[in-house]
Amino acid sequence: MSTPSGTHSKSTGEERSKDSGAPESQGVCVVPGCGILKVLGDDAAAFLQGQVTCDVNGLAPGGCTMGALCTPKGRVVASFRLLRAEQHFYLLLAADLAEALRKRLQIFVLRSKVSLDDLTSRRTVIGLLGNAADSVLSESGIKAPAEPGIWLEQPDYFTYRLNDGSGRCLIAMEPNAARELQRALAEKLDRIDPEVWRLRDIETGFPEVTAATSEEFLPQMLNLDILGGIGFKKGCYTGQEIIARTHYLGQVKRRMFRLRAFTESTPSAGTPIFDPAETEPKSIGQIVSAAPESPASCQLLAVMGLDHAHSGNLRLQRPDGTKAELLPLPYSLSLS
Repeated sequence: MSTPSGTHSKSTGEERSKDSGAPESQGVCVVPGCGILKVLGDDAAAFLQGQVTCDVNGLAPGGCTMGALCTPKGRVVASFRLLRAEQHFYLLLAADLAEALRKRLQIFVLRSKVSLDDLTSRRTVIGLLGNAADSVLSESGIKAPAEPGIWLEQPDYFTYRLNDGSGRCLIAMEPNAARELQRALAEKLDRIDPEVWRLRDIETGFPEVTAATSEEFLPQMLNLDILGGIGFKKGCYTGQEIIARTHYLGQVKRRMFRLRAFTESTPSAGTPIFDPAETEPKSIGQIVSAAPESPASCQLLAVMGLDHAHSGNLRLQRPDGTKAELLPLPYSLSLS
């Protein structure tokens, strides 16, 4: 892998604070379900610009942003964090969608000088939480960004410090090297349950679309417009007409919210949400992602109708199911 020159710039739209009821964790884990798609070639930037929601051309080499690939009807196939180098890009996305996304994009390559490579099975992504991890990384010879929203690439790995207020850093490298690094780090850092990483994603409002929710939501329903993942002035891309119309006509009737559910079992993505106050027992939304925060509760992100944003009696799975309460997101939503 080539190394981009210069200092990597800060990412777009992920600068957030978080409000957590869980204690702060410090340590190391394997990032759960993280896939990596590499897009490279002379036409890679132009190709992605015509396919994804974020403004690829407006992103300098070394830049980072959120984004999504959508269907022609504007539904999100996959959400991702995009890292740009000089001649290639990395898309960090749900592992169960990486190969499907590669195949979908491959259809549109045609004569473009673009190569798509699913690295998911050939890279392990290690996550570090807490300030104590920085000095341990340095002792292990790993170069990590000092500031949020910066990523660095070396011949055998790349590191990325998330710009979401969580202080987390991830390292992507070949599996054997990752196992050696984990052993070295584990001598000085606690091993953290991977679900803690997922919980931090939820606390910071990151919308991870998986196979269970692929093609269910418009990007605005996932708050990607607020998170900087949609370029409304970039021109045409797949699904652009419907996404732009929704934006300019103010027709976003559903948004992603953060909730806490009081249950010992963590619900799966796609689980329906109900409001018993409704006259008809129909779903008013569905879960995007969920992670345990204690033995008796979990946090989740869910897309729901705006008219349920102040409900005090939300339920999971069925109208008399597990009770859930709304929690604040670390960014503002317009509920009008």
